Amino acid sequence: MSQRTDSPPARSWHRFRGLTTLSCILAVWCALGCLPELREATASVTQAGGGGSSSSTGSGGGAPEAGATPNVSSADAGAAEAGADAGCPAPACPPFFLSFDAAILALLADSITLDADAAIYTRYLVLTHRRSAGVCGDALEAERWSMSKLLNSTSTVFEVKPPYALDPERTLYRIDLRDYGWDRPVNIGGVAYTDGWEAVAALVAFALPFTGPQADLLKENTFTTLPFLPADGVVKAASSGELYYALTGAPATLSQLLTALPVDVQADVAQRTTVRAGLRASGESGLNRVVERHPFAAGRVYWQASDLAAPGDPLTDPLAFTAANTLAVYGLPNRLPAFYIADAAGNRQNQLSLGGRVLENAISCLGCHLEGVLPAVDQVRPAVASDPGNLSSDELRRVNDLYAPADQLAEFFETDRTTYSSALTAAGAPTCSGVCCGPAIDPISVTAKRFDSDLSFADVLGDLATTAETFAAGAYLLDPELAALQSGGTISRTKFSELYALSLCVLATLPVQGLVPRNIPDAALCDALRNPPPSPPSGPDAG
Repeated sequence: MSQRTDSPPARSWHRFRGLTTLSCILAVWCALGCLPELREATASVTQAGGGGSSSSTGSGGGAPEAGATPNVSSADAGAAEAGADAGCPAPACPPFFLSFDAAILALLADSITLDADAAIYTRYLVLTHRRSAGVCGDALEAERWSMSKLLNSTSTVFEVKPPYALDPERTLYRIDLRDYGWDRPVNIGGVAYTDGWEAVAALVAFALPFTGPQADLLKENTFTTLPFLPADGVVKAASSGELYYALTGAPATLSQLLTALPVDVQADVAQRTTVRAGLRASGESGLNRVVERHPFAAGRVYWQASDLAAPGDPLTDPLAFTAANTLAVYGLPNRLPAFYIADAAGNRQNQLSLGGRVLENAISCLGCHLEGVLPAVDQVRPAVASDPGNLSSDELRRVNDLYAPADQLAEFFETDRTTYSSALTAAGAPTCSGVCCGPAIDPISVTAKRFDSDLSFADVLGDLATTAETFAAGAYLLDPELAALQSGGTISRTKFSELYALSLCVLATLPVQGLVPRNIPDAALCDALRNPPPSPPSGPDAG
């Protein structure tokens, strides 16, 4: 990432100019009526005149109502889904709407309170579109929690850092890329990105550059064309595939991962410092499996589950086996777990067919490993004790050294789960009590699943940051399938993703609540969408 080269006096002038510009902007807006949405969005973030913190949890830009954590302690991540089954009514959400102009102005107000050296690493995650769509209460808490958990579950730094809420509604969040190691260059499929944020933005369908008085200042302050992204889009994009591996720094092969951590599996086995559990017909894969634990740093542990290639059977041959695939769970520097899937050759995989279903890393793993590593009950040690078979005395001793007694194995599982729980608590893990609390559900999985589901008219209005009146005024310019939502029904996420950018270009220039937007999608991008290049000829006459 390019660094600011401004001298201290230049940085002071940069900040003075920004504050002066912001004051003028606010004066003009208030002369036009001082919209309640704007007043609420900027009230908290304009109070801080100092700030300058290099951390997303610093004091700069914060309000008493906003906090350094997602503030999700009032509800379990799964309570919204479980509450309906318990007969708990969904809360009535107070009306809320925040235009792109108001949101951008609020983010600009915050960015100006930061030192230039901190602002360059500052980015924003927004949930205004979800709140404007009528989502509140437990459901919105789950999305806040998924945001914090995702950021810290892809972090390569030692400290857990929740994102910082800027506004009382907690729909605008500041993060510092350095808090998660996202400030480093990232390569995905041979494409080099300046940092993790740019890599994420490239895979978020709703990442569009804006231009306008405040948008341009915000981009200048943060040195990026995309200073803010929708939180749910980021959660969906960064929780699986090559992007997840790139953010966690996972290399292309399992052997490279073990070297990087570092873990020496063979040395641990030889020195009998590892702990194993062997079982037939694993409940996860249906295959015979060997699970191993390898501590490699203070508080960090590497677990691997090897599904055995036929006819491997740990109960008859517990010392030698061949893995058909390997699923690894290991502690990140902040003690949260990272996940890795490898094939028989040790090559990294995004997906794995397992037990009649497709396992997708890491979203599937996050959904299962709610409390970290899953406990396993060893079948090898009791089987060998009752029938040692052809094992020599030395081999029997090795088996008893590797395959721990049940109580010792349970203690290891509990220790590692406690470590994970502590890291989750630091990230702002929710707690819940009462009849409306259901079983724990991974918030990242819940958010990703919801993101992929069909959208209602309210969802579409929220994502486009517009009102029903403005949508109706521009409906004749929109795709018929999208315009038809005014009469009810839903639209698929895939279709809406295809239509989003052009629809936003159409609607962003129309008055919203009586005001013409000042910050709109980039004109060059909109022109390209309105006038796409002709498709190349195809068929026998092509060429």
